[in-house]
Amino acid sequence: MGTETLHNSTATGTILLPIAVVATTAAGLRAELHRAVDLAAGPVVLDLSAVERMDVVGLGVLMGAHRRAAARGRDLRVIRPSRRVAAVLHVTGLDRVLYRRPELDLL
Repeated sequence: MGTETLHNSTATGTILLPIAVVATTAAGLRAELHRAVDLAAGPVVLDLSAVERMDVVGLGVLMGAHRRAAARGRDLRVIRPSRRVAAVLHVTGLDRVLYRRPELDLL
């Protein structure tokens, strides 16, 4: 997965996810998120503001990253989901699992 689809910002400490978090992007995204979790000293923050499409495989990638972070004693936080993505997270119950930082949604 290239930098054109996933951006890690050291300035803000966040990872900007690609426009599509779906089956076709899952393998590369999973690898990048695992690497980020493994290298993180603190919480892993995923910025969902660019995500327009997310399928069940993409949700599985987020949950896998969440489990990996928890196993290493870290939080996985999601910020700035679009209304569509927020609705998917809510319907699936993942909004209660993934630690969300609403105060950062305005950034």
